[in-house]
Amino acid sequence: MSARPLLRLLAAAGALACLAAGPRHAAALDFPGLTLECRPASIAANEEGYWRFALVLRNGTGLGVYGDSMEVVIQPQDSTAEPLHRRLLVPSGADALSDGDSLETEVLLNATTSRARLEVVFHFHAGTGETGVARGSLLAVGSELEDLHPSQVVRVAGLDVELRRFPADEAQAGGGAVLLLPGEARRPESLLAPAARLAGQGVAVLIAGLPRGGGDFAGPASRAAAFAALDTLLNMPGVAANRVGVWGISQGATLALELALARPGAFRAVASQSGSYDLWATWRAALPDAKDAIVAAAGRDSAGWRDRSPLKQAAAFKPALIVVHGELDPVYPVGPAQAFADAVRAAGGDVTEKILPRRGHTVPYIEAARFLLQRLGP
Repeated sequence: MSARPLLRLLAAAGALACLAAGPRHAAALDFPGLTLECRPASIAANEEGYWRFALVLRNGTGLGVYGDSMEVVIQPQDSTAEPLHRRLLVPSGADALSDGDSLETEVLLNATTSRARLEVVFHFHAGTGETGVARGSLLAVGSELEDLHPSQVVRVAGLDVELRRFPADEAQAGGGAVLLLPGEARRPESLLAPAARLAGQGVAVLIAGLPRGGGDFAGPASRAAAFAALDTLLNMPGVAANRVGVWGISQGATLALELALARPGAFRAVASQSGSYDLWATWRAALPDAKDAIVAAAGRDSAGWRDRSPLKQAAAFKPALIVVHGELDPVYPVGPAQAFADAVRAAGGDVTEKILPRRGHTVPYIEAARFLLQRLGP
């Protein structure tokens, strides 16, 4: 039996990414004799916002097996939300594992919640041509990072809004600040890790969730909550009012653009990641259930839809703009994102556009964070 050295599947920078769903393998079976063990059985996210655990893969099938793909399925325990899928690299050695061999490797993964069940799925084929899977699981039971930045719930216009504060690292603080707005499917705790990275580079961060029960697709309730959060951010120690940015993801991106259009002097830079720029285009691309949800949130009044379509006001956009979008985004089409960037650029605006090839709705956080830090510099 050969023991393979420890291998990190996701580098630290890569762990900021929220990756697209992994591949699906039809008719894959569990093979007796091939086991995948996760160690330890329960973990807490560390103070940097990572889950770190080991995988032990053992082949006792009597056959050689060849790894095709690997993924982690994350099911939050306190939520009925759909599970998240994170693709992992197949480690060296697991691409061809002989009978009797074993492999130990390490996973470093951005923690998206404090409590969840994680299932690691290893897809492979045998020398006989048959396909199979090996599965291992563990529980996430807490977060050191979440303990350091506890949730604060405030009331805005009769609705609860969750905030998470990240003061800037004192050794590097320079007055920069970021309002971070998660999308409709994510709570503020899912963005603790990227917030911590920004704070570690001297930028104060406030994560502001969408109003609970608001559900208005970046409408008046969401805007009221975000403006209240902005006022809170501006009152955090050391924040310079002329070095503030906003970074929004999904509906949070649409909301970030709306804030900048409503208050042109509030932000030096806006990072819009995977957002909706034209509600009509979003509705046309949506599946039937999603179309119904859009109408329920935004109403049927065309003025309300126009109010939630930043593309209609692109020529009035003033801050530096960062657009990050997946080329194959099935939720919010890439075309309006490109059209918005083009319109702001045509009006003389400062635009950074990053369209990620072969990516869907979930894209790496690191792209928006990198460009936003550049724009908030002295």
